[in-house]
Amino acid sequence: MLMHSEKGTLVNVSGVPAGIYPKGITAIGRSRRGVIRALVRGKWWFFDDAPRTCAVCAAVFYVRQGSREVTCNGCVQPYRRMKIAERFWRKVHKTETCWLYIGPKARGGYGATSSRNSKRYPVLAHRLAYELLRGMVPRGLELDHLCRVRHCVNPDHLEPVTRRENIRRGVSPAAIHALKTHCVNGHPFSPDNTKVVEGRYGPVRLCIACRRAGAVARRRPRRAAAR
Repeated sequence: MLMHSEKGTLVNVSGVPAGIYPKGITAIGRSRRGVIRALVRGKWWFFDDAPRTCAVCAAVFYVRQGSREVTCNGCVQPYRRMKIAERFWRKVHKTETCWLYIGPKARGGYGATSSRNSKRYPVLAHRLAYELLRGMVPRGLELDHLCRVRHCVNPDHLEPVTRRENIRRGVSPAAIHALKTHCVNGHPFSPDNTKVVEGRYGPVRLCIACRRAGAVARRRPRRAAAR
């Protein structure tokens, strides 16, 4: 009898050790040489007689000959996340305030690590730490360091905010201009003296008094020439 589940194919057939086998098995038995073989997606797979114990759920399962799997099919992703977390926290130095990531750094001083078993998929260390302890970052938001230490991975020092809010809290030219209350000529950015237009990278504040003064200055030479 074959029964398919999330953990794999549950096999209970005479002549074959009962247990969990990979998904997709449609037929299973023994070859002429006595080796366990199964038909998986149109191909014959050969399995070891010695069972293995899942490192996560402790279930007994069987693998193909030469395979190095240590978990059943249903526990592959939990096991990978467990190994990722174990490898990640070894590179974190916890102080009284910040949790400093002592691994590789990305551009800008942010910690960089890998969420998979390959260096081709780098992720930011503080984002991985937040996802491991607090859950996924809401869609459309990014994490802002409240402590202003870029390689800190303490989730208490991280706050999900929008890109605009994250830039406004920083020290970039855009953030500096956003905090200004007066224009370069000293006119206040009050509701009556401010016009907001859509610029190339977002909304831009314009001083109405300066625009009027500029328009008057441009008209003066024309009027003088017309006389």
